[in-house]
Amino acid sequence: MHKSLENTLKLRHVSLKKSPVSSGDDLLRQLAFEYAAQANIITCPDQKGKILLVNNAACKLLGYSKAELLTKSREAIFNIRESCFIKMLKQRKAAGQSTALVTAIKKSGKPFPCAVTSAFFMDAQGLELAITTIADISQSILKQKIIDIKKQKIVSHNIDIAKSEQKRIDVKNEKEVADNIVHAKSVQKRIDSKNEKMVAANIFQAKAKQKRIDTKNEKTIADNIDLAKCVQKKIDTKNKKIVSDNIDLAKFNQKKIDILNEKIVSENILLAQAKSDSRQAENSRQNKALEEKLEREIKLKEKQIAEATEEAKDMERSEIGRELHDNVNQLLGASKLYLEMAKKRGPDSEMFLNRSTEYTLTAIEEIRKLTKGLTTDIIKDLGLCDAIENIVREIMEINPVKILCTLESFIEDSVDDKFKLNIFRIVQEQLNNILKHAKATEANISLLQNKRSIMLSISDNGIGFDTEKKQKGIGLVNIKSRAVSYNGMAEFVAQKNQGCVLTVRFPLTGSLQNNDE
Repeated sequence: MHKSLENTLKLRHVSLKKSPVSSGDDLLRQLAFEYAAQANIITCPDQKGKILLVNNAACKLLGYSKAELLTKSREAIFNIRESCFIKMLKQRKAAGQSTALVTAIKKSGKPFPCAVTSAFFMDAQGLELAITTIADISQSILKQKIIDIKKQKIVSHNIDIAKSEQKRIDVKNEKEVADNIVHAKSVQKRIDSKNEKMVAANIFQAKAKQKRIDTKNEKTIADNIDLAKCVQKKIDTKNKKIVSDNIDLAKFNQKKIDILNEKIVSENILLAQAKSDSRQAENSRQNKALEEKLEREIKLKEKQIAEATEEAKDMERSEIGRELHDNVNQLLGASKLYLEMAKKRGPDSEMFLNRSTEYTLTAIEEIRKLTKGLTTDIIKDLGLCDAIENIVREIMEINPVKILCTLESFIEDSVDDKFKLNIFRIVQEQLNNILKHAKATEANISLLQNKRSIMLSISDNGIGFDTEKKQKGIGLVNIKSRAVSYNGMAEFVAQKNQGCVLTVRFPLTGSLQNNDE
């Protein structure tokens, strides 16, 4: 204990014993504390609630002497582990004071409920102490319990009275309901009896009325039947007369027709005999004219065959020229581009050289095949869509252009390989035009097919050209002639600095169908 506090308490204790008539404020405060009606204790929070001072009421309440209490701490007289006591300490620490209902413990060890009020204060030496007032509420709780028991008894008695009253009311209501049901049944019985009489009367009236209506209708029907029979009899008589007149007229007309036919047949026989006589004389002249005409037609056919043979040769030469331009020229052009890329001696130079060699060998093989006839191996081996995608990939590897293909709707097996090769050559030619002249960065290839036609579309975002102005080279002419060879039509839409769109439409006729299926 703090020494100054011990000395102060000893002095105060001695003063209270030796000088019961002391004067001054301190004496009054000590007497008020000592003889207060409520139990008070003073503790030191810093020393775990050590009891420093108690009054007589506290000693009496707890059953200890003052000397005994001054040797104990708060844990001897309170249940310090219960939540309400812990909460009271926290509230006192935060606010400086608190009030709570806690459990105190007598010297005998008997716990009892109490209401405590605790607050901090400072003594003369500046030490923080706590004064706690304890009020035993066990009697109040007991009284409240007795009051609650009395209230429960009163409530139970009132419930019994209410149940008895409700039972009496229910018996009365049941009787009234039963009386009402009996009365209602009696009333309903009278209403039902009255309704049955009314229904019977209405049924009788309805039957009588219906009988009168039926009698009237029967008479009306009989009159209508007689009238109809009379009218039908008149119509039948009139029809018989008309039929008889028509039969007589038909017989008369047939007689005139027979006479006329006999006259016509007789005249035709005479005319046929006259024609037969003149025809025999004419036949000799006609036979000679026919022989001369036949000879002229034979000479004309021989001339047409010679012209057709020459035209076929021209078409074959033109086809070979287009193949050299569209295929071999493209392969050699690609080989040249790969050689130029290899000259830059980048990390892929060897790969570009190999590609250039491959394209050169392919061009040589294509030229060799042209000596035997046109080839469609690329279409047979890959198909049109894969062939287009391959050439697009190869172009994008060595050129700064992005090409998008839309080929999903085209049906490979629906047309023959020769027609597919024709489309492939058009794609090659237009891509070559875009790379050489358009300066485009983007291009789109679309191949669409429906039940009536096939449409090829190739567009770019290049510099475009004037479609009205005659173009140098044979590229555009080749594209249009390839389209015409299959009854198609090629159309160029272009404007300066706004790109170009090539659209080629082919009617899906029997000549395009694949005959190998």
